[in-house]
Amino acid sequence: PVQRMLGRLYLSLGESQIGASLLEQGLRGVTPSGRGDALALAADLDDYSSALGSLERGKESLVVAQRAAGLRNRFAPGDPVQQLYIHDQLGFAHYRSGDNKTAEQEWVQVLALADRIKDPPRDVVINTSQTLSAMLSFDGEYKRALEIVDKGIAFADRSGVSADSPLRINLLRARGDALLKLGDARAAEAEIRRAIAVQQKTTGDRGS
Repeated sequence: PVQRMLGRLYLSLGESQIGASLLEQGLRGVTPSGRGDALALAADLDDYSSALGSLERGKESLVVAQRAAGLRNRFAPGDPVQQLYIHDQLGFAHYRSGDNKTAEQEWVQVLALADRIKDPPRDVVINTSQTLSAMLSFDGEYKRALEIVDKGIAFADRSGVSADSPLRINLLRARGDALLKLGDARAAEAEIRRAIAVQQKTTGDRGS
């Protein structure tokens, strides 16, 4: 447990290599004793999978994400929130493995589940929205990219995410990028300026 906790702390500091190493040690041979333990283990596996992905170890990242999915399906079958986590992490693992099509399919399921869940995890839904939008924009699907990020912004609005929340920064960036690719430079500039303003406020608040 100590190694897993330290691993998460190092990841929060941006130290992916150290964090991944600690999580690997802390997760080796661990067997959950019940539902709560299994879901905590799955969450740590998510972090480990993300760390591996950031280190460009995509195939290993996918294996770990699949292990987390197995735990959730075994200990929380039919739980829509846990299914949302499964599709989110598998999406990122496939994305980091270079399989954009499968990543898209997983993330579309995340957004579909979010529409059916009363109170879905806001950070996951928002992060999925902006990442899927950015990927679609990179792949040349600019209109779909704009549609996805607009839905993400609408979700943030409905969920009560404040206008100056850092959760909105990447949504605004993704929207600006899609608008620029669609030829609307003026609207894109406005979105990027909004993103910069939120980021500056966030940095200022942390530094005060």
